Amino acid sequence: MFAKLSALLLALPFVAATFTVSTPDGWTTGGTVTLMWTAATTDPSTFSIELVNTAFHDTFAIANNVPTVNGQITVELPQVPVLAGYTLSLFATTNVNDVYAQSGSFAIGGATTSSATRLDPTCRLPLH
Repeated sequence: MFAKLSALLLALPFVAATFTVSTPDGWTTGGTVTLMWTAATTDPSTFSIELVNTAFHDTFAIANNVPTVNGQITVELPQVPVLAGYTLSLFATTNVNDVYAQSGSFAIGGATTSSATRLDPTCRLPLH
């Protein structure tokens, strides 16, 4: 009986809110990204977001006091290690242990760069 009660109490933070968060795809370190979620009208009006990777035992604050009704947020990611195994946690602004939702696991890739193509000024095209 005690084991069942303990399991129920551990699950309560997830049951109390009905947030669903999308699993990111194509995110790059230091890049600008958009995160989307859905929530019920009974969910808290604001929440916070952390980027988590257990491989290096660290979390990165992504956003705080996010309005639930927005359904999405665009943020600039910090420079983080290029790895797989990241998740996003949506949690109460007043208690990091009160987790509303977590994304599936995803990878963050290397920063994208663009390069200009330089034309050789000595290149001549034949005239017809």
